[in-house]
Amino acid sequence: MPKVGASEHVWRAGDLCKRWIGIISRVVEVMPPRDDAKVGSRQRYTRLRLEQATPLFGTHSKKTIVLAQQCQPLTLVDLGTEYMKLGNFIREEARKRGME
Repeated sequence: MPKVGASEHVWRAGDLCKRWIGIISRVVEVMPPRDDAKVGSRQRYTRLRLEQATPLFGTHSKKTIVLAQQCQPLTLVDLGTEYMKLGNFIREEARKRGME
């Protein structure tokens, strides 16, 4: 199955995405484009209200509105791959510090 790019993805509330490096966000609301908005307005594009899905190390962000094309959709396979990389990183750090 070919991977769907961010521009072709149909966003729904509950989807996971990546916008900032290392931060996984959840789509809380999908705001469709408004044809009656001023030319050049962000409201002429699909917008997403995001919240941080995994508040690691005590960080928590407020709900943010971004343009849909700024987000990269994440699947569970993507998440599993990234967390496997994180596990490997932690194991290597423990090895370097003599903790294994």
